[in-house]
Amino acid sequence: MRTIISLTCEYTQQLPHRDTVREILETMPEMVGVLDEDGKIVECNHHLVQNTGYERNELIGIIGPVELVAERDRERAMREFEKVKTNEINLNVPILLKRKNGSVFPTIWSGSILRNGEDSISGYIVTGKDLSGIYESNEKWLRLQQELDREKMEVMGKTEMSEPQTTAKYDELRKTCKLLSKMEEKYRNLYEYLPDLVRSSSDNGTILDCNANYAKTLGYTKDEVIGKSVFDHTSERSIRELANGMEEWKKTGRILVQTIWLRRKDGLEFPALLSGTNLYDDRGMVVGRTVSLKDMTEIYAAKEELETEMVKRLMTIGQLTSRLTHDIRNPLTIIHNASEMLKTRNQGMNESEIRPLFEMIDKSISRISYQIDDILNFVRSTEIKKEHCSLLEILDSTLAKIRLPHNVKVSLPEGDLEVYCDKVKLEVIFENLIDNAIQAIDANNGTITIKTESQAGYDMVEISDSGPGIPPGMLAQIFEPLFTTKRSGTGLGLATCKNLAEQHGWTIGVRLPSTFIIRMPHWK
Repeated sequence: MRTIISLTCEYTQQLPHRDTVREILETMPEMVGVLDEDGKIVECNHHLVQNTGYERNELIGIIGPVELVAERDRERAMREFEKVKTNEINLNVPILLKRKNGSVFPTIWSGSILRNGEDSISGYIVTGKDLSGIYESNEKWLRLQQELDREKMEVMGKTEMSEPQTTAKYDELRKTCKLLSKMEEKYRNLYEYLPDLVRSSSDNGTILDCNANYAKTLGYTKDEVIGKSVFDHTSERSIRELANGMEEWKKTGRILVQTIWLRRKDGLEFPALLSGTNLYDDRGMVVGRTVSLKDMTEIYAAKEELETEMVKRLMTIGQLTSRLTHDIRNPLTIIHNASEMLKTRNQGMNESEIRPLFEMIDKSISRISYQIDDILNFVRSTEIKKEHCSLLEILDSTLAKIRLPHNVKVSLPEGDLEVYCDKVKLEVIFENLIDNAIQAIDANNGTITIKTESQAGYDMVEISDSGPGIPPGMLAQIFEPLFTTKRSGTGLGLATCKNLAEQHGWTIGVRLPSTFIIRMPHWK
C-alpha cells in the first residue's frame, strides 16, 4: 500500500491525461484516492468504490477524511491529512472507514503529496488496505485463546479436557492458521504473477527477490538472480542512466520513471520502462525498492518501422516532385504552344488544320489528369467502406471511365461474382491494371482478358493482356513506388493497387508473361 505512492506520483507528473491517470490507479491492488487541498476526492479506483459501496460519481467531490470515516476516527483522519500537507508523506495510519450502508471496517492508510512538472503541489494521494480479514483472524485467534484459558481454569484441579474437545479446539486453530496463510499467499501471488518484470532490491542495488517473469525473460533461474546487482542485468548503454536514477532516489525517495536497456543471460539486449515503489521497514524507513520493468521491444520495433516508413515516404515524395516537374511541364508547353497557334492563325486555318491542335490539347490534358490521379490515389488514405457488390457492375463502371482504343478488345467473365469491398477503391485497382494492359498492347491489335475463379476459402480475379509480357528481371520491383518502364508514367499505379488490395485484406501478384491475380478471401 504505502509503496504505491512513489509510483503514482511519478506517473501523475508525467502523464497529463486524466484517463491515463485513472488507468494507472485501476492497476493498483489497494484502495486509492486523489484529493484536492480541501480533502475532496477528485479521482479514485474501483477498489475504493467496491469497498465503500458507493458509485464512483458519488465519491467524487465528497470530503474523504470526513464523509468516508467513522465518527470516532474523523478527527484523527483530518489531523493525519494535515500532516500529509506538511510532511510530504504519512505512513500506516489506522482508520475505521464507513460504508454507504452504515457498516464500518478497519483499514490502514498512507498519504503523499502530488507535484506537477514545476514541482508545485497539485494534490494529494492516499492509499489504503482493507484489514477486515486480518482483524477477523486476530479476533478469532484471541477469542480462541481466551476460551482455552477459561476452560483451562475451569478444569484445573478437576478433570482434564476430553479428547473430542481437544480435537475440536485443534481443528479450529488449524482453520485460523490456514486463513492467515491464504491471505499471505494472495499477496505473494500478486507479486509473482504480474505480467511485467518485477524485482525488489536493497538500497545498494542488491536483488532481494524477483517474480518468475523477470527470471524467465532474462534467461536465469530465480536462484541465479537473487543476490546479484541490478547493474549485472543492465546494458552498458544504460548503466550511467540507472546509476543517476538510483542516486536521485536515495536523495529524494522518488523513483524516476525511465527507459533503460536490460541485458539477458545470452547477451541480447532489450528496452524496458522502469517504474517502482519504495520498500519500508517497521519504522517507516526506506530500505529498498520494488520496480516494475515493462518490456518495450514491440513498441520500439513499431517506432523504428514507422520512422523507416516515414523516411521512405519522404524520399518517394522528393523523387516524385522531381519527376512531376518534368512530366507536367512538357504537356503544359504543348497546350501553351497550341493555344498560341490558335490565337494567331485561327482566321486563316481550316478545320483540318485546327483539329490536330485540339487533339494535342486533349491528349496533354489527359496526360496531366492521369498523373495527378495516380498521385492522389497513392498518397490519399481514406477509410475502407465495404459493401456487397457485383463484380461485373464494377468492371462496367470502370470501363466507362477509360478511353478504350479501337485496336483493343476486353473480354469480361461470363459469370458474375459477389464481392465484399469498397466499390470506389476496387474501381481504382481495375482502372490501373487495365490502363497498364492498354499501354502494353500499344498500337497492335490485342485483347485484355478478365477471368474469375472460386476456390476453397477465396475468389480470384485475373487480368491478362496479349502484349509482349513483363521482363522476368523486373518482377521484384514491379510493385515498388516510382518504378515504371513507361516514358510518361508516374510509377505509382501498381503500388496503389497493392496498397488498396492489402487494405481490403487481399493479395495481388503477377504470373508471367502478363497476368495480374487478385486473391480475395471469402468474407464472413
